[in-house]
Amino acid sequence: MLEKILDHLLEDRVGSSQAVNQKTYRIGIYANERSGLDIMFEQFENDDIYLDRFRNYYNPEELKDIIDYYLQHKVKPNVTQYSVNLVPLVNGIHMNSSPVLYETGDHLDVKYSIQRIGRVDFNTYMRYLHESYKLPELNINNEFSGGWSFII
Repeated sequence: MLEKILDHLLEDRVGSSQAVNQKTYRIGIYANERSGLDIMFEQFENDDIYLDRFRNYYNPEELKDIIDYYLQHKVKPNVTQYSVNLVPLVNGIHMNSSPVLYETGDHLDVKYSIQRIGRVDFNTYMRYLHESYKLPELNINNEFSGGWSFII
């Protein structure tokens, strides 16, 4: 299923004329039981911007948070948000509570729909990245707290 979702995202973003020559993307997937999956798809306009993070002048002591990298290098992220609604069906019956329990012989099917929410502003994306990375400080006001997966 993840492969189908990623195929849809790549077809939507890479199929557009603005993304033909771009090779580097960052995809953040946030799982939330109530709303399904929130996906942030970042396209790097210049692949060197992403690769520069791994060079010697990238100094972790100077850059305390992910926003510091974007501000220091004057990167304006091109990010599109998607929402994926997942509906589990056990033997054809919609399951609207968690956990979904099934036994041997049951047929599990998952239906999904992908909705393109649109472009994400800088502050929302920085909050999304900030909350997705592990930090020593506790942040109580987490909008995106939960299970995380990054595909780079």
